[in-house]
Amino acid sequence: MIKSTRRIVLGVCGFRLSIRFSRPTLFTLDNQEPAPFVPEQMKQLNTSGVTLVLDVPRVADGRAALELMLKTGAQLAAKGYGLTLGIHSRLESFAQAVMAAVPAGNVYVNRTIVGAVVGVQPFGGHRLSGTGPKAGGPLYVRRLTRAAPVPAPTAPITLPGPTGESNTLEFHPRGVIGCVASDERSLTAQARAALALGNTVLLRRDLLSLRVREVLGDRRIVLVDRIEPSAVDAVLLATGLDDARRVRAKFAVADGAIIPIIVADASGRYDWARLVVERTVTVNTAAAGGNAALLSLSEQGI
Repeated sequence: MIKSTRRIVLGVCGFRLSIRFSRPTLFTLDNQEPAPFVPEQMKQLNTSGVTLVLDVPRVADGRAALELMLKTGAQLAAKGYGLTLGIHSRLESFAQAVMAAVPAGNVYVNRTIVGAVVGVQPFGGHRLSGTGPKAGGPLYVRRLTRAAPVPAPTAPITLPGPTGESNTLEFHPRGVIGCVASDERSLTAQARAALALGNTVLLRRDLLSLRVREVLGDRRIVLVDRIEPSAVDAVLLATGLDDARRVRAKFAVADGAIIPIIVADASGRYDWARLVVERTVTVNTAAAGGNAALLSLSEQGI
């Protein structure tokens, strides 16, 4: 199925490197029924080298195409990765639906998905693709310092960029936050911090957790017998040294995504930036009907 393959042999520092290049190939799967691309079907393809694969599913109408795309997005999300997503559509509602289905850290709409620029497209993924903060973003340097806390943003941040392109940094709840503390006051503070940013709270089922859930009265507080690494996206920790070592060791050897273990600062506060995930959305506005800014240019500004 791959044509026009070139093989290049290089000699570097006494080593012989063989690199095979294949031009992008457009194909559809052998089956005639509408079916999204899934990794199991990809394994059946005989390819050599790195190949751009584009699957063209057969659908009856636009609504069916959207449903098929969202189903495929859910399959991709289930793999645990979330770095880059590219969408091509002139329908904003379609782009929003796909973005909601695939939790990628960087989303590009109607443009290439490479070439992120520092300060314009902060780069970094979610889960198996990264824990944050994004490189080149406003939170990156702050993580490396002990600066005074700043309030969480209440709206997306508009980033600079070239004419004909919009760049936005969004903040979303990290997901499910496990709270582990040795006293009611600390456990309550953890739950409040996680809930304030839209997260779901996971507590180990005991009398302490029951009291905290009753005091806060929030349905997003879920009680479980054990807090497992596969069930949470981060853990807030406030225990003695021995218990803290056990928790850290358990999560360090767990398979899957790296789960951040977060402790409070000297004042007892938890960093809000570690309880959210960042998403950069870059849109080629010229491809979606044009940019009004282009019409307002004067001869002096050219």
